[in-house]
Amino acid sequence: MLQLTISREHLGIALANNVPVMVVITKIDICPPHILEQTVTQLGKILKSPGARKIPVFIKTREECVTTAVRFVVVSVSAGSSIWY
Repeated sequence: MLQLTISREHLGIALANNVPVMVVITKIDICPPHILEQTVTQLGKILKSPGARKIPVFIKTREECVTTAVRFVVVSVSAGSSIWY
């Protein structure tokens, strides 16, 4: 639960600063099904909340992952420097 609390805070900071966000849930093969379902539900509520107004998209294949990653935004920070989000 501590990890989700920390992640929730990081997500809130990113959303407040209009930073494009991609959430990855790892180790689902060793996670009890009810915990995974609870985590996905909580993330959905956070992303759909009035403060975030995001629509979660669940990526299930490698091809969908590559397509989504390629479409992510490049934000220019300063001359000669950029950060990938």
